[in-house]
Amino acid sequence: MRAVTFQEPGRVELREVPDPRIEQPSDALVRVTTSTICGTDIRIFWGLIPVPSGAALGHEFVGVVEEVGEAVRRVRPGQRVVSPFSTSCGRCYWCQKGLLTNCPERQFFGVGQLGGGQAERVRVPLADATLEVLPDGVTDTQAAFLSDVLPGALASAEAAAIQPGDTVAVVGCGPTGLCAVLCAQLFKPSLVVAIDHHADRLAKAKELGALPLDFQRQKYLARVQEATEGRGADVVIEAVGKAQALDLALELLRPGGTLVTMGLHMDLDFPFPLRDFSFRQLTWRSSPLPPVKNYIRRLIELIEGGRLDPSPIASHVLPLAEAPRAYQLMAEREDGALKVLLKP
Repeated sequence: MRAVTFQEPGRVELREVPDPRIEQPSDALVRVTTSTICGTDIRIFWGLIPVPSGAALGHEFVGVVEEVGEAVRRVRPGQRVVSPFSTSCGRCYWCQKGLLTNCPERQFFGVGQLGGGQAERVRVPLADATLEVLPDGVTDTQAAFLSDVLPGALASAEAAAIQPGDTVAVVGCGPTGLCAVLCAQLFKPSLVVAIDHHADRLAKAKELGALPLDFQRQKYLARVQEATEGRGADVVIEAVGKAQALDLALELLRPGGTLVTMGLHMDLDFPFPLRDFSFRQLTWRSSPLPPVKNYIRRLIELIEGGRLDPSPIASHVLPLAEAPRAYQLMAEREDGALKVLLKP
């Protein structure tokens, strides 16, 4: 079968790889119908996250079950399914506590542990606990956001404990931040502010219901303070994963407010501003690796009920054969690339 493989920093290739097969009684084989390129994949592409050369990439995918192992009971061939970015057993202490990404049997798709979803087929271990069956009322495009980014956004909004009437600022308007804009609005804030410096991303944030502010061209802090009678934002969701974005987020946050770091931070030497948190009585929550499966069913209901639709964030849909071009589009932000979907 064909799969998108990492070769070296700055180069991915579509290559023939061995077909996956049932290896354990709890496995399922899924024929992929839609996959996506995530910001994490771009970090792999840049060489910032090490994976073996030749690894099949992608951890966000939707498909149809083709075959199941003899121990699988909950999913069956022919069902449309979505998978979280990692597996979980559903039985251990951590799974029972809802902390699925701490499951000792956890494996990640597309980083060298398991074959990635940017392929024609994927083997899914622990299929009953991992896969979620999709109803007909949720499209593949909508479902593709359920593997990672949209559950992460809902987890961040919940962690922030957004109250009706709050002012929420989202720092970063990539797919992660835009999903945070959507999910924050579920909690009925008075205002959601979206902060970035890319005009196309700010335009999309406005389309999704946020007040867009360009931090390079506009007096973003003054605008937020003006909207909050000088207090600052009640909640700030940082969706970039860089020290500059975290500094900006802290600048916007009011005393007693809540900061959620949704972005995946790779800087190991960033000094935690303990004095700032102590003197201003701030609360910090982090959710870059949420227990995705816990949120999928609820998000499906929101999508089916018409309260949430992430599909406008999908900027491009390309065939799997054009994956190298798709990576280039996202890595260089060419042609307004925001979230690129791949179709085998």
